[in-house]
Amino acid sequence: YQRRVRVEDQIKDINQRHSSVNLQLVSLQSDNFALQQSIKTTQINLTRSKEKVKTLQEQNSSLSLEVSSSLETISSLNKQLTLEEQKNLSLSQKISDIQDQLVIEQQKSITLTDNITSANQKLALE
Repeated sequence: YQRRVRVEDQIKDINQRHSSVNLQLVSLQSDNFALQQSIKTTQINLTRSKEKVKTLQEQNSSLSLEVSSSLETISSLNKQLTLEEQKNLSLSQKISDIQDQLVIEQQKSITLTDNITSANQKLALE
Protein backbone atom coordinates (compact mmCIF):
# COMPACT_ATOMS: atom_id res chain seq x y z
CA TYR A 1 0.00 0.00 0.00
CA GLN A 2 2.75 2.47 0.94
CA ARG A 3 4.52 1.74 -2.26
CA ARG A 4 1.36 2.45 -4.19
CA VAL A 5 0.91 5.71 -2.30
CA ARG A 6 4.48 6.66 -3.09
CA VAL A 7 3.99 5.84 -6.76
CA GLU A 8 0.76 7.87 -6.83
CA ASP A 9 2.58 10.76 -5.12
CA GLN A 10 5.32 10.48 -7.69
CA ILE A 11 2.73 10.44 -10.46
CA LYS A 12 1.05 13.55 -8.96
CA ASP A 13 4.44 15.21 -8.69
CA ILE A 14 5.24 14.29 -12.28
CA ASN A 15 1.82 15.53 -13.43
CA GLN A 16 2.32 18.81 -11.57
CA ARG A 17 5.75 19.24 -13.17
CA HIS A 18 4.26 18.30 -16.53
CA SER A 19 1.49 20.87 -16.01
CA SER A 20 4.07 23.48 -14.97
CA VAL A 21 6.22 22.68 -18.03
CA ASN A 22 3.12 22.93 -20.24
CA LEU A 23 2.34 26.36 -18.79
CA GLN A 24 5.94 27.43 -19.40
CA LEU A 25 5.68 26.05 -22.93
CA VAL A 26 2.48 28.03 -23.60
CA SER A 27 4.17 31.15 -22.21
CA LEU A 28 7.27 30.53 -24.36
CA GLN A 29 5.08 29.95 -27.44
CA SER A 30 3.31 33.25 -26.74
CA ASP A 31 6.67 34.99 -26.30
CA ASN A 32 7.92 33.33 -29.49
CA PHE A 33 4.87 34.54 -31.42
CA ALA A 34 5.38 38.09 -30.09
CA LEU A 35 9.07 37.93 -31.10
CA GLN A 36 8.16 36.68 -34.58
CA GLN A 37 5.73 39.58 -34.97
CA SER A 38 8.42 41.96 -33.76
CA ILE A 39 10.90 40.47 -36.23
CA LYS A 40 8.38 40.89 -39.08
CA THR A 41 7.78 44.50 -38.09
CA THR A 42 11.52 45.09 -37.84
CA GLN A 43 12.05 43.53 -41.29
CA ILE A 44 9.34 45.73 -42.76
CA ASN A 45 10.90 48.80 -41.13
CA LEU A 46 14.34 47.74 -42.37
CA THR A 47 13.02 47.37 -45.92
CA ARG A 48 11.43 50.82 -45.71
CA SER A 49 14.65 52.27 -44.32
CA LYS A 50 16.65 50.68 -47.14
CA GLU A 51 14.26 52.21 -49.67
CA LYS A 52 14.61 55.61 -47.99
CA VAL A 53 18.41 55.27 -48.02
CA LYS A 54 18.32 54.38 -51.73
CA THR A 55 16.11 57.37 -52.46
CA LEU A 56 18.38 59.65 -50.44
CA GLN A 57 21.46 58.27 -52.22
CA GLU A 58 19.82 58.99 -55.58
CA GLN A 59 18.94 62.51 -54.43
CA ASN A 60 22.48 62.98 -53.13
CA SER A 61 23.91 61.83 -56.45
CA SER A 62 21.64 64.22 -58.34
CA LEU A 63 22.53 67.10 -56.01
CA SER A 64 26.23 66.29 -56.36
CA LEU A 65 25.89 66.59 -60.13
CA GLU A 66 24.07 69.91 -59.72
CA VAL A 67 26.76 71.19 -57.35
CA SER A 68 29.49 70.09 -59.75
CA SER A 69 27.72 71.84 -62.62
CA SER A 70 27.25 74.97 -60.51
CA LEU A 71 30.92 74.97 -59.54
CA GLU A 72 31.90 74.73 -63.21
CA THR A 73 29.57 77.64 -64.01
CA ILE A 74 31.02 79.69 -61.14
CA SER A 75 34.55 78.94 -62.35
CA SER A 76 33.64 79.99 -65.89
CA LEU A 77 31.98 83.19 -64.63
CA ASN A 78 35.01 83.97 -62.48
CA LYS A 79 37.26 83.63 -65.55
CA GLN A 80 34.95 85.94 -67.51
CA LEU A 81 34.95 88.39 -64.61
CA THR A 82 38.74 88.35 -64.50
CA LEU A 83 38.87 89.06 -68.23
CA GLU A 84 36.36 91.90 -67.85
CA GLU A 85 38.34 93.34 -64.94
CA GLN A 86 41.50 93.23 -67.09
CA LYS A 87 39.63 95.00 -69.91
CA ASN A 88 38.37 97.60 -67.43
CA LEU A 89 41.90 98.17 -66.15
CA SER A 90 43.13 98.58 -69.73
CA LEU A 91 40.31 101.00 -70.53
CA SER A 92 40.95 102.92 -67.32
CA GLN A 93 44.62 103.24 -68.29
CA LYS A 94 43.65 104.44 -71.78
CA ILE A 95 41.23 106.98 -70.28
CA SER A 96 43.97 108.17 -67.92
CA ASP A 97 46.41 108.48 -70.85
CA ILE A 98 43.82 110.44 -72.87
CA GLN A 99 43.16 112.72 -69.88
CA ASP A 100 46.91 113.34 -69.52
CA GLN A 101 47.10 114.13 -73.25
CA LEU A 102 44.11 116.43 -72.90
CA VAL A 103 45.86 118.36 -70.12
CA ILE A 104 48.97 118.69 -72.33
CA GLU A 105 46.83 119.87 -75.26
CA GLN A 106 45.06 122.37 -72.98
CA GLN A 107 48.42 123.69 -71.81
CA LYS A 108 49.52 124.02 -75.47
CA SER A 109 46.27 125.81 -76.24
CA ILE A 110 46.83 128.22 -73.35
CA THR A 111 50.40 128.82 -74.52
CA LEU A 112 49.20 129.43 -78.09
CA THR A 113 46.49 131.77 -76.83
CA ASP A 114 49.09 133.65 -74.78
CA ASN A 115 51.39 133.84 -77.84
CA ILE A 116 48.53 135.09 -80.03
CA THR A 117 47.61 137.70 -77.42
CA SER A 118 51.23 138.79 -77.15
CA ALA A 119 51.58 138.98 -80.94
CA ASN A 120 48.37 140.99 -81.20
CA GLN A 121 49.67 143.39 -78.56
CA LYS A 122 52.93 143.83 -80.48
CA LEU A 123 51.01 144.45 -83.70
CA ALA A 124 48.85 146.94 -81.92
CA LEU A 125 51.94 148.81 -80.67
CA GLU A 126 53.55 148.93 -84.10
